[in-house]
Amino acid sequence: MLQVNQLHQYYGGSHILRGVDFAARQGEITCLLGRNGVGKPLC
Repeated sequence: MLQVNQLHQYYGGSHILRGVDFAARQGEITCLLGRNGVGKPLC
């Protein structure tokens, strides 16, 4: 299991993720959706 609590991410001077909680169990397929250019690969 992967569990993340209170994730914060900054990109340049922007606070792009604020307090994100996330959990994925073994065998689950999960994705992160968002517009182009919003920093998804940086998470």
